[in-house]
Amino acid sequence: MRFQHVCVEALCYRLPDEVVTSADIENRLDGIYQRLDLPAGRLELMTGSASVGSFHRERFPVRSVP
Repeated sequence: MRFQHVCVEALCYRLPDEVVTSADIENRLDGIYQRLDLPAGRLELMTGSASVGSFHRERFPVRSVP
């Protein structure tokens, strides 16, 4: 082990600027879902996530997006 006797002094988090739900994404994909005869709710079923957050790209260089 490289480090010993280490502790976390502080912890913080940041909420994303925008939250998009699986239902919103599926609404955008509605035409494809109809053509492929896929039921609604499939995205959440496959990913296990009802929503996803995103940060505005212009705030971060491409390689440093959290």
